[in-house]
Amino acid sequence: MKMPHYNLTIITSKNTNPSLAKKLEESGLENPPYIGSIIVLAFATLEECSQCYIPSRTFDLWDLGADAVEVVLFSCLLKILLSKE
Repeated sequence: MKMPHYNLTIITSKNTNPSLAKKLEESGLENPPYIGSIIVLAFATLEECSQCYIPSRTFDLWDLGADAVEVVLFSCLLKILLSKE
C-alpha cells in the first residue's frame, strides 16, 4: 500500500513550507519560494534512487513521479490557502 508513503510526503511539505517561509521572511526575503517543497522533493528523489542499491528494494519511477506531482499540487494548494488568509 502506497498511501502512507504519499501521506508522509504531503505532511512533510505542509510542515516545512510555512516554518521555512516565516524564517526567510524574518530575514528580509519577500515572497520566499517554497524551499520546504524543494527539500522534500530532493529527499524523496534521493530516497527513491537509493533503492537501486538496496537488494530487498526496487526503484520505481512511478513512485518518484507521484512524489513530484504530490509536492507540486500540494504546494499550489498551500499557496492558494495561504493567500486567502
